[in-house]
Amino acid sequence: MSGKSLPLRLLIALIILTLVTAGQAQAQGSPTPAVEIDCNEKSPMMNVHPVDHDSVTITCTVRNPSSYDEVIQVDKELEEGQPSIDMMLSEDSFNIAAGEEESFQVEFSSSQTRLSASISLDFSLTARVTQITQANIPAEIFNVSAEVTGTLGIEKYGMVELEQNGVSTINMVESEEAKFQFVFSNNGNDRDKIRVTITNEQELVEKGFSFPLGTFVSEDVDENSQSSIRELSIRTPSEIETTERISVILEAESTNEPDSPKSEIKITISLEASASNTGLSGNLEEVSKDDVVKYAGIGGSAILGLVILILAVKSVGRKSNDNIVYEEPAPIEVDDDDEFDDLMDSLAEFDEIDDFDAALDEF
Repeated sequence: MSGKSLPLRLLIALIILTLVTAGQAQAQGSPTPAVEIDCNEKSPMMNVHPVDHDSVTITCTVRNPSSYDEVIQVDKELEEGQPSIDMMLSEDSFNIAAGEEESFQVEFSSSQTRLSASISLDFSLTARVTQITQANIPAEIFNVSAEVTGTLGIEKYGMVELEQNGVSTINMVESEEAKFQFVFSNNGNDRDKIRVTITNEQELVEKGFSFPLGTFVSEDVDENSQSSIRELSIRTPSEIETTERISVILEAESTNEPDSPKSEIKITISLEASASNTGLSGNLEEVSKDDVVKYAGIGGSAILGLVILILAVKSVGRKSNDNIVYEEPAPIEVDDDDEFDDLMDSLAEFDEIDDFDAALDEF
């Protein structure tokens, strides 16, 4: 009997609705209860970055296309699998006149950050007519509803960390090549192609350095994983004039999120100048062969002049009784008076001139 009662109740409801609207103008909408629902975004993406995270909100609209005022109830459903994500409606029950519509917001939020970008959850909104207002008839007998579905996704974010592998200071001389190693980690929420670059390349090239293995490396790294040990190399200039320390700056960046903070390390290169370029050896090399010949000539001339002068003095002493007129030899001109004076000062250090005279007599 119950199986036959529902069609009868439905028939009675339709008759009542017809009587309610018989004296009114011809209906502009559906002659039976109806409902529609839609959303402006069916694939929202939620930001779960650990530093700058936020919920995501979409706007949905429920509409009454019938000729009767209706009470409409909206129910939500979110796919299970990620209990930290919530779905909330700003309003879920509406009194909507015939041909009118109302909007509401649906917010997706999470109490957890660092959610993987691989997460994807289906959701649905179901609008049901629960009452026909004019006739006060329960609308369940009409079983009128509408549904909209969508998929909630998780935005990708990049977060990289660059670390030195091994020593951070390398001692090098001219024309030497050295390698340095490093690793980088993907702390983002999706597989990321991480790129590491020597950022001060131009400055180093201008100083005479070169990079046999290039100036960058890149590698695809899974989320929460680390790259293999990577390396680059540097070659010093062929001539290093001064001992100094320079820095090679390495920077890692995310491809998934290029604007995310970059990670940086510095490799210190301690350069050692060659012996030929040091200050002492440079002063010695400044004395040329011509200078050596010049100074030797000056010294030799000074000694020869001194000997001739002493011999002349002794000759005058021995032949003082003879009427021989001794003409003093003309002095020998020396190009550098200072060098001659220094030589005379050195000879003046002899204690006795007689010892020197004796040596001349034997000569």
